[in-house]
Amino acid sequence: MQSSPSLPLAVIPDLLPPPRLVSTCAAVTVGLASAAIDFHAYTQSQRSRRRPRPRQGGHRITKQYLRSLSDEDCLWRFRFTAADLIIVVDALKIPPSFTTRSHHRFTGLEAFALTLARFRSEGELDNLSILYDRSHSALSEAVNYIVEYVDRRWHHLLDFDSNGLLHPTRLEAYARAIHRHGAPLWGVWGFIDCTIRRIARPSWYQRVAYNGYKKFHALKYQAIMLQLNFL
Repeated sequence: MQSSPSLPLAVIPDLLPPPRLVSTCAAVTVGLASAAIDFHAYTQSQRSRRRPRPRQGGHRITKQYLRSLSDEDCLWRFRFTAADLIIVVDALKIPPSFTTRSHHRFTGLEAFALTLARFRSEGELDNLSILYDRSHSALSEAVNYIVEYVDRRWHHLLDFDSNGLLHPTRLEAYARAIHRHGAPLWGVWGFIDCTIRRIARPSWYQRVAYNGYKKFHALKYQAIMLQLNFL
């Protein structure tokens, strides 16, 4: 009998269990946790490099506080006595109270006094925060409010020769002339300079007016010089 041809046997491979799939939610959770750890480490490193700030304190500026200061102390802090400060705030028609964009509430007297305190010195917010119990953001917003209000309300008194030497077309001519003489910028039309005017010796507070460099009593002004000889 003829034997039938043998058929090759099919080899069935061992079936391995499929890899375990991590659910999408678990993967997202792990990623967020890793990102949170990295962000926390970054903020800690930045916080360690940050310049430490002094603690806010002192006294809020009120009429009672201003009147508790001596005239000399008030003049040193604000360049006005307490009585004169109250008069100037009323004359400028500064609102009795207002609220800033960040919801810091001020009286007009406090905001105006803070503006004077910042302008009379180098304007370090840390010092003002220590003395007058206001945060940096509150101080900045109060000063900006007063400056913008005075400029908006009294601009007709602050305007100077806008139809003459300071007309926009004249300013453009000054800037072009300065650029032609070698200035790399196109928008420079004047130069800040200090002007000293000699005065007689004052009867009161003469030391304030004494100029040690010039060796006489004088008033100093920050002026903008126009280089008309360039034209």
